[in-house]
Amino acid sequence: MKARIFSRRNTVLVALLGAAILFGASTQTWVTAIGLTDMAQTQSAEIPGSDISEAVPAVALVALAAAVATSVARRVGRWIISVVLFAAGVFGLASAGSVTLTPRTSSLRALSDITGTTEFAAEYTLNWGVYAAMAGGLLIAAAGLVAFIFGRSWPVRTASKKYSRSAAAGAETDAEVDEYDLWDGLSEDDDPTESR
Repeated sequence: MKARIFSRRNTVLVALLGAAILFGASTQTWVTAIGLTDMAQTQSAEIPGSDISEAVPAVALVALAAAVATSVARRVGRWIISVVLFAAGVFGLASAGSVTLTPRTSSLRALSDITGTTEFAAEYTLNWGVYAAMAGGLLIAAAGLVAFIFGRSWPVRTASKKYSRSAAAGAETDAEVDEYDLWDGLSEDDDPTESR
């Protein structure tokens, strides 16, 4: 049961979901600044996550690529990719988390671009986008951790081993094959339809 929960398929899906959530959340409003300086054209401003932390969308794309790579990587590659996934998730979580702790200072640079001054707003409210980004980062980090811990137990069979011929009886027997490893076999010019 544990092996099924922490399978490569589930890990990849969680990482993809986390990356999609983090990227989508970075385009949404994280902080609303209310009561701006009299020099500003408006008295409120909605600041998206990508303006507060410009690296978050890029990190989400890195996590997305790492998640896809996890689906086809072999053991050594999985460990490297799992570290990348974990680091991307922690960065996304930390970036959004710091905004929830200090929205005033975290959004100052982005707010200055809007108002043209370095004045703080009178009030700051957090929006759902920042919490969604934290959730996305958490999912990515969790997927990276699972890949690092359980990745060595994931199957590494190649497609050519799907059908094995018994030396004694000459009969074909089906062996359980991880569908992601079919890609490994194809990249090595192994035809999964051939009987060996």
